[in-house]
Amino acid sequence: MEWTPDEFQTWCDQVALEYGYTVATSLIGPPLGDVLPPTADARAASQAAVFTRSEPKPMRSPRSLMPASLPFFHPDGNALAKHQLVRRAILPALQSAGRPAAAQEIREETRGLMEHWGQAELALTKLWPELGEVAGGSKRALVAVSDCP
Repeated sequence: MEWTPDEFQTWCDQVALEYGYTVATSLIGPPLGDVLPPTADARAASQAAVFTRSEPKPMRSPRSLMPASLPFFHPDGNALAKHQLVRRAILPALQSAGRPAAAQEIREETRGLMEHWGQAELALTKLWPELGEVAGGSKRALVAVSDCP
């Protein structure tokens, strides 16, 4: 099922309210189509939601008829079970990942885009889909070369 960002946000808000969570949603990937700079109603390849428990306390499964604890909670019901990192993997998506271009090249690309779009100021989230590769996948590299005070 495909949802617009508004439909997805509405569904996430309802689920978060029902189960005692807060939620933050975002688009994944560059905006689809030729909308440059991206607008508030832009769509992307996918969407994501991060649900955060409003009160960090265990609860039983909403599907369970029996009040059984979920397996990732301590039996005493007071604290979350500790998790152990089993494996860590870094999967670079681009050849340029971790290797940003020279600062001058990043500046020139940024200025060129802003001139092309006729904008004097743009949020990083608007620039990132176009400049992520030249910045080597590092938002820090993009911000470091900005002319921001």
